[in-house]
Amino acid sequence: MKFLKTLPSNEDESLNEINIAPLTDCMIVLLIIFMLAGSVFTQKGFNIDLPHAKNSVDLVRSEVSITVYADGRYAVNGEQVSKSDLFARLSKLENKDTPVSITADSKSSYGDVIYALDAAKQAGLPQAELAVDS
Repeated sequence: MKFLKTLPSNEDESLNEINIAPLTDCMIVLLIIFMLAGSVFTQKGFNIDLPHAKNSVDLVRSEVSITVYADGRYAVNGEQVSKSDLFARLSKLENKDTPVSITADSKSSYGDVIYALDAAKQAGLPQAELAVDS
């Protein structure tokens, strides 16, 4: 009885090794995808055009910030709140001695900024600072 050898001996050894090149290419592509996706999701910020002032002082870092957008929307510490819920949200704050910084777009109405100032005063937050671009 005769047995046929289907593969030569030198090819037999090459099938036992793992080819790392395709695996490395896939890992590099995945790394690039995660780096790009991570940078997109970590960018936070407000699109606010602050008014300019020549005589301004540095703001005290406050724990409470109110943002007034040009279209009349409000945000407290980065969370959107409606105009009717602004006072309620500020009233729930525990530390009433901390200064409040109000950041308003230069195109926002004067009434919206005054409403934010008034809501802070009514909520028991006595110190309010207006943020400007110097």
